[in-house]
Amino acid sequence: MDFIKLRSVLGWSAVINFVLLFFFGFVLLLGKEMIYTIWSNFFTISFETFDILMISFISLWKIVVIVFLLIPYIAIGIVNKNERK
Repeated sequence: MDFIKLRSVLGWSAVINFVLLFFFGFVLLLGKEMIYTIWSNFFTISFETFDILMISFISLWKIVVIVFLLIPYIAIGIVNKNERK
């Protein structure tokens, strides 16, 4: 796989992950109580603990997408731009 295809895969993966991240954040914003009710049937946790877990999950997901998809996408673009000169 050449760098152009790899950069394209990383870019589209980042876009898809950010769309899913925003969708999950929007769903969590509107239906946090309903999601808590569902999960509290499986696990005994308080609402505050659930809130912390969801914010931690979203934050970790965002960091992983940035570190493993967005930064390599930008780095490959910089390398390809410098090679063309």
